[in-house]
Amino acid sequence: MLTGKIADIIAKAGHEVVVYQPVMDENITTTGSKLARVITRERDYEIGFNMMDAQADVWAMQEQSMSRMLSMVGKIRKLQVDNCHHQITDSKLMERLKSENFDLAVGEPFDACYYGVLARLGIDNYISILASSGFFNAFAGYFGIPSTPSFVPGMMSGPPPFTYFQKAKNFALNNFMGWWFQNNFIFPITEIVRKDLDENFDVMKYEEIFNSSKKGVILVSFGSVAQSYKMPEEVKKTFLETFAQFPDITFLWKYEKDEDNVALGYDNVITGNWLPQTDILAHPKLLAFISHGGMNSVMEASFAGVPLICIPLMADQFRNAQMAQYRKIGKKKVE
Repeated sequence: MLTGKIADIIAKAGHEVVVYQPVMDENITTTGSKLARVITRERDYEIGFNMMDAQADVWAMQEQSMSRMLSMVGKIRKLQVDNCHHQITDSKLMERLKSENFDLAVGEPFDACYYGVLARLGIDNYISILASSGFFNAFAGYFGIPSTPSFVPGMMSGPPPFTYFQKAKNFALNNFMGWWFQNNFIFPITEIVRKDLDENFDVMKYEEIFNSSKKGVILVSFGSVAQSYKMPEEVKKTFLETFAQFPDITFLWKYEKDEDNVALGYDNVITGNWLPQTDILAHPKLLAFISHGGMNSVMEASFAGVPLICIPLMADQFRNAQMAQYRKIGKKKVE
């Protein structure tokens, strides 16, 4: 219902809004929206169980019946995987959605197929909203939000303030819930989308980049005007050779042409033609931001508390870089 209300708010602001709803449960017959145009995909496959029986398993939580609870989770997991497979491989539906030329998507991260559909449609601008549950720590890493189990209760913990033992218990439960959530609702979807769409697809791509880096990550981006693929070849080579001198640091570089394979042979350099800049800046393992010094980038880095290495190229960027250096939040590397 929340998603439908958001759709109506956007529609009232004068935007054309489409609600896409893949049907998993025929008993749900509303989108929650009164103003948006609706595109549905009816379920055309067998799920092997009765949805009403599955809903009855919810009461297993009250009965503390572990077998019934695991049965319910298994049914939901299988339903999501099957539903995702049939969405991604429905070429007619995907082409219809792609023809809408969406500027922005808003969706629910609990069903990770949302990100698979975004990849299938080539939508880079999206918002994730938690409409089906409150925000808990199992989601935190996906959004670049630090987990703070010392004082923020997890899904299975009581209210603060915590004793030392309760903090330790909350920490353990948070780690367990993160593992449990990934294995039941993230990894199965990731595998089915890789199989049906792109073997390199990964819902947790950026989180895994941060986790696999020995000493941390440095973000490299020169904005939307000065695109990196247009750099002179000798400048690209200088950057890459400099990055290679720091093998324990991963450099995440916004480079707009994947087909150039510019980072081939440089194990600590990862490129992407689009990067979720604000999410990356919010990650606690980000060490620095190499930037052109555009005002948006300077403000976003300042807000996130990330040190800047400014290489200004034109216009206000020189002043912005000087300001960053004066305020001791960055260094200007071109005089």
